[in-house]
Formats: sequence, C-alpha cells, structure tokens
Amino acid sequence: MFKPKFTITNKINKALLEIERARGFLEATKLKEEWIREMQSEALILESHYSTHIEGTKLTLAQSKKILTGKTIQK
Repeated sequence: MFKPKFTITNKINKALLEIERARGFLEATKLKEEWIREMQSEALILESHYSTHIEGTKLTLAQSKKILTGKTIQK
C-alpha cells in the first residue's frame, strides 16, 4: 500500500477546500459564447504583440490589432 511521505496539515486542508469551492463556482458559471470569442481574440492579439515585441518589433498594440484583423497600417 502507498504511504505518502507528507502530512495533510490543517493549513493544507483549508487551502484544498478553498480551491474546491472556487472550482465548483467556475464549473457552475456559464459564460456567453460571444464573450469567450472576444477574450480568445484579445488573448491572440496580446500574445502576438508581445511575442513580436520581444523580437524587436516596434509596433504598438493598436497596430498589432489592426494587422491581425486584416487591416493595413502606415509606417
């Protein structure tokens, strides 16, 4: 039989209960599809902007958004 080499203290138990409560709340929450799509789009814009910024690109966040939505930008 497996015997872990740690003890679940009151502090650990309290933290696990807090996590479980938060998980239950999140599972019960229904998010609107439109909101999810908007957040996914915003995450892609931010990811692209900061990834290229690390590589030395001087585009602003607004310029990055325009490019990702198919618009052209002026130099």
